[in-house]
Parts: sequence; structure tokens; C-alpha cells
Amino acid sequence: MTRRFARSPQGTRAYGDRPDGRGKNVTMIGAMSLEGIIAAMTFSGGTNAERV
Repeated sequence: MTRRFARSPQGTRAYGDRPDGRGKNVTMIGAMSLEGIIAAMTFSGGTNAERV
């Protein structure tokens, strides 16, 4: 995480870079029981369609 705002001495401008890229979506689906996580699955993309 990088700050969006900066401070500088009066009369000067603050310069800096921050990453803009957001990487690809990764979806993680899991099944839980009383003992904890029993199954987990990850795949690229969203869950708006049937996945097999």
C-alpha cells in the first residue's frame, strides 16, 4: 500500500510514484466443516459462470 497524498516544504511540489496495476482476478472457493477447511479450489477469473 502506498500513500495517495504527500507533504513537502511550502512552495514546492511533492513527486513520487505509486503502482497502479491491479493484477488478474483470482477466485478461491472452500468448504468448511466443524474440523476446519476440508476442500479448497482456486482459479483465474470470477464466479459469474459455471466452473467444472
